[in-house]
Amino acid sequence: MEFLRSITDRRIKITVPGPFTMTQQAQNDYYSDSAELALAYAAAINEEARDLKRAGADIIQIDEPYLQARPEAAREYAIPAINLALARGDMSFDCVQGLTERFLLRPHHDVLRQDKRFLEGRLGQRGAAYGG
Repeated sequence: MEFLRSITDRRIKITVPGPFTMTQQAQNDYYSDSAELALAYAAAINEEARDLKRAGADIIQIDEPYLQARPEAAREYAIPAINLALARGDMSFDCVQGLTERFLLRPHHDVLRQDKRFLEGRLGQRGAAYGG
C-alpha cells in the first residue's frame, strides 16, 4: 500500500473475493459444513479488510460472483457470511454476474439482513440489480 500511495494521488480500491465465493472454490476438509467454512472465511476477510483500510486503502470491495451461479447454496448461508465480512467497516459489496449494482455500507449497517427477501428473490436471475 505504501508503494501504491507513493505513486498516485487517486483513491485506492482493493477488491477481495467474498466468503461465499471462496467457499464455493475451496475443498473443505476441516469445517463441519460449508456454512461454517463461509463464516470462517468471512471473519478472515473482515480482518484483512480492516488491515487494508488501516494501511491506507480508500475503498475495499467484496465481490461475490458465485451468488448468482449457485443460488440454492447462497440462500442457505451466504447472507450471514457476507454480513460478517462487512461488519465494523466501510466497505462496498458487489454481486457481480447479474447482480451488478454496488452499494456502500456504513459500520454496523446490516442492509443484507434487512433486504434478505429482496436479495433472495434476485438470486439466479440474470440481469437483475440489487438496489439496496
